[in-house]
Amino acid sequence: MEHFDQMIWLNSLYRVTTYICSKPRDYMATIEHGASLILSRKARFTPIPDLDMPDAYFKFSAYEMLMTK
Repeated sequence: MEHFDQMIWLNSLYRVTTYICSKPRDYMATIEHGASLILSRKARFTPIPDLDMPDAYFKFSAYEMLMTK
């Protein structure tokens, strides 16, 4: 997770490329969805100019860490 902390900033917009889309896990799903995104070190984040988008905040956590939160 620290790898991405150095690349993306709160209240900024990014286009994400070079990610993997896979079938979601069948067990302990936090939400139902048809796909799951996997962001590896190959993922690229390209800044998008501020277009008066509403603020949204996501704090990414590894799935294995959810039980400790």
